[in-house]
Amino acid sequence: MTVPASEQLSPAELMPLFSSVAIPYTGHRGARKCKWFGSDSERHYLKNPHPKFGPDDIEYSFNRHGYRCIEFDTRDTFDKDHLHLLTLGESHALGMGLPEELTYGYLVAQKIQAHTGRPVQHWNLSQGGISAEYIARILPTALAVLQPDFVILNFPNKHRREYIFDDGNYLTCGDGDQVAGSVYTVDRHEAVKKAHFEHAHEDSNTFNQWKLFIVCQRHLLAHKVMWAAQAGFGLPQRFNQYIAMQNLSPTRIMAIGKEAYEDNPGMWLARDGKHAGVAPHAGLADNIYQLFVREYTQELEQLAASQSQRTG
Repeated sequence: MTVPASEQLSPAELMPLFSSVAIPYTGHRGARKCKWFGSDSERHYLKNPHPKFGPDDIEYSFNRHGYRCIEFDTRDTFDKDHLHLLTLGESHALGMGLPEELTYGYLVAQKIQAHTGRPVQHWNLSQGGISAEYIARILPTALAVLQPDFVILNFPNKHRREYIFDDGNYLTCGDGDQVAGSVYTVDRHEAVKKAHFEHAHEDSNTFNQWKLFIVCQRHLLAHKVMWAAQAGFGLPQRFNQYIAMQNLSPTRIMAIGKEAYEDNPGMWLARDGKHAGVAPHAGLADNIYQLFVREYTQELEQLAASQSQRTG
């Protein structure tokens, strides 16, 4: 999505890409509320109507920073009973082609709410087309600003790499082309493509993906949050000793329920016909919730007990 010149931010406004006090703006910070977004376009829908979702069934609501959640400055208005779940990932985690309440991050938040008896606010900082660098860059800021109790990370294709320009703008390149960024221009696109195909290759992409996974893991452990990661890529053997695998669900969301729903595209696919639909999101939500229950049984019981004591 190209940002009009009148809405483009100055370098000073864009530069807190690594800030510990301010979550950076995205490339579609001016979207606010819209019926169509990204690959979920009206043009595609008119050619391929979705069996379940009509043109008025989905609304994308973005905060002023360009994320599909409420404003960040409302975080301080929640009382101590509220719990907070952060989802950080790519377009599936964003919920491309789905209502927010059917995305797996939102569903996990609802399951934890039912489990603990405490309200859970879902903060979705996912973006379409991002790389592992984006996740590792945004996570420390999100942990500091939003102070979540739970975190779900959704790692994308390892071939996507993020490139940052001197003025604070960034583009992601992968699978042969530019796929996401803050401000798009043809010259930036060409420069990133050239750099990407000169320097990115299978081994470096693999190492980069797992290096950034470990960086994220360190941040999560330091903040003592309950976390889970979802990733649809293979684990190189040489990294086994460094990674807490019990928190990782190595399942591609598009593979969840494929056999059961492949003949029912209304449930298997989102409205754009490319991303995961209702059934895969529900299945992944069950998987991740069970992972939380298995890995954090005692912590969840303590949260439920403390709420029971408050209301008893």
